[in-house]
Amino acid sequence: MFRLDASNLVLSFKELSALLETYTGQAIDPESCISSLCIVDVDDHVFKKVVARAGYIKEAGQLIAIGDLSDPAKDIFIDQNPIEAGRYTIKYIRLSSFIDISQDYLRDMIIRKIDITLDRRSQRIILSYIANNLVLTVTLNYMHKAKNYEHRAPSKRPFFRSIALPVRLSRALINLTRLKEGETILDPFAGTGSILLEAHHMGLKSIGVELDWKISHGCITNLQHYHVPAPLLLADSTELELQNIDGIATDPPYGRAASTHGKESFSIYKRFIEKASEWLHKGSYLVFMSPTYFNEHIDEALCSYGLILCDKIYMYVHGRLTRTIYVVEKP
Repeated sequence: MFRLDASNLVLSFKELSALLETYTGQAIDPESCISSLCIVDVDDHVFKKVVARAGYIKEAGQLIAIGDLSDPAKDIFIDQNPIEAGRYTIKYIRLSSFIDISQDYLRDMIIRKIDITLDRRSQRIILSYIANNLVLTVTLNYMHKAKNYEHRAPSKRPFFRSIALPVRLSRALINLTRLKEGETILDPFAGTGSILLEAHHMGLKSIGVELDWKISHGCITNLQHYHVPAPLLLADSTELELQNIDGIATDPPYGRAASTHGKESFSIYKRFIEKASEWLHKGSYLVFMSPTYFNEHIDEALCSYGLILCDKIYMYVHGRLTRTIYVVEKP
């Protein structure tokens, strides 16, 4: 079972679904999710791959039991031997605030199902989620820790720009391309190197392109600092001739804070979409961000260049700006 980050449940769900599709060939059924919890039957190998790559999974583990608060007779015991014997601590996470239930009741419910010894000092944790009148009991196998990524956060890099993509968002964009380890991802607007950095740490090969001389040198500084061997081309990506790219994830420039070198922002997007339709091989994905006020024009451009729109995911930034994450496939 996976607990999604509630800060953007749609993006979290789409990322998890893309990862499962990458490794199992099957996307997740929305009906398998309760609040921010998604119940998925995957083997240990896939589980480890998903949690190692995801940006928006908060916790994950093995589902032991589902308790029905309205009718205990309906309780479902998932596994007859769910956990090894020993000492555990139980933690409770209330996802439905309107449910009024005591922790003592929950503890007794769990102990009735599982033969364990409670010890608050134990590092082995059983999580009990309360949502939709249900209690879902899970052995914790993974918990997101910001410290695992914070040394690569934009503000921690030798070369910093405030518009750089955060680590978790960079990972989500990469995961939405459905690329596996060893495949090559292109970022045609590499900026300070956010996507190149994360692609390397996720086991992918990457190629970056950046037009701005100063930013490109800053990007190289960042890549070298983190020992990332990704090649970076100093070039105008809208004029490059490339073929058979496995996937593209990028954040094209727009607005006053971005360097567009005198070009009108949407003309860059339109030309980029045209070139991406030539670069990608059949069945590969293009994932990029745009301000929502470009959406109508982008939809038309995707259609005119024969690309299939798979998803639009919205991210609120502030009162005057919402951004769209486009997930596009080349048929």
